[in-house]
Amino acid sequence: MGAELNVWSNHKLRFNSFEEGIEQFEKQTSKKIKQWNFKKDEPLEKTKVIAEIEYFTHFEILNHNFENWNEIRIWTNFEFCDELSLFKQTLKIYPTRFRTKY
Repeated sequence: MGAELNVWSNHKLRFNSFEEGIEQFEKQTSKKIKQWNFKKDEPLEKTKVIAEIEYFTHFEILNHNFENWNEIRIWTNFEFCDELSLFKQTLKIYPTRFRTKY
């Protein structure tokens, strides 16, 4: 038996469009977000090294997700965190490879 762990956090980014959200995220992390289509592209090569983390998104669906759910989905190549969801006031982190024991 397992448990799903998601981490929620507030953030100080302020944006009214996905373009502004992406721009502020890139400025905050000092890294460009790259195009990645999770349905068509090869799986991301994972890293455990924080300095090697890269961020990816599927730019074609950003507008739809932002208009409907105020969400910007960002994937990472970090072995311990596959995905982030950036909302207007919060950030949802999807950690991986964490174990819980019942």
